[in-house]
Amino acid sequence: MALNLNGIFPACVTPYDSDGNVSPKRFAANIARWEKAGLHGYLVLGSTGEFQYMDETERGRLIEGVRAAIPSNKTMMVGAGHETTRMTIRYCKQAASLGADCVLVVTPVYYTRGKEDAQRKYYFDVADASPIPVLVYNVPGFTAYNISPDFVASVSGHPNIVGIKDSAGDAGQVFDTIRLNPANFAVFTGNARIVYQALAVGARGAILAAGNPLGHMYVQLYEAFKRGDNAGALQIQKDSRAIEQKLSPFGIAGWKHAMDVLGWEGGDPRLPILPLSDEAKAKVRAIVESARPA
Repeated sequence: MALNLNGIFPACVTPYDSDGNVSPKRFAANIARWEKAGLHGYLVLGSTGEFQYMDETERGRLIEGVRAAIPSNKTMMVGAGHETTRMTIRYCKQAASLGADCVLVVTPVYYTRGKEDAQRKYYFDVADASPIPVLVYNVPGFTAYNISPDFVASVSGHPNIVGIKDSAGDAGQVFDTIRLNPANFAVFTGNARIVYQALAVGARGAILAAGNPLGHMYVQLYEAFKRGDNAGALQIQKDSRAIEQKLSPFGIAGWKHAMDVLGWEGGDPRLPILPLSDEAKAKVRAIVESARPA
């Protein structure tokens, strides 16, 4: 299957079992529901999937189990970034061996924040060694570091670096990244508040934490935009934003509890991420129930 980098992907939460271990079975149950909403692909082990808290064995179990649940015609993107080049390459090879279609690689920042020469070599070395295509991951909310469009352009010429998930939330930056890079370079926004704006300036789609409970809304937005219904797409952006901006302050724990409210598989996050208090859970429940997402 040719790699399809278009549309709406949830940045999937990772459910755990009663012993706190990753649960491919519960994850698969979510995939079945997302399929009914028409999602175009899936990001497994991204930031919302708590990838930083997974060891290599857990990653393998999860990737293998989830790949079996995702239809073969849907893209499975796996977060494979690590602070070291060596481990990132190892994770890329593991993901490829277990059926991933591409990998999402976050910038290493502990020692190399802002050091573009080191960052550039990291991406080139990873792309040289990865058996599957690589997307750059810009997520300044977690890394405290924003990748510039110029930097992206300096790595996008590598034949195995095929796109970016940019979660900075800056539509102008998305536009400049598209403007400065080849036409076949896939630019996704990772920020739910600018999905319509990103599509309007040429983005391929969106990879969203909000896609966990609200994926159907973003699919509707994307489909309206693709058929030329700009007014309809903009209205869905406004409607989804009214819900997303209330849920997003609760973070990963909030997205997971929103899934619970809907009868999906969410659960608590892994410590040290704190679970929601009873008061916060009640607030999330009220937001979700008032929105009545399908």
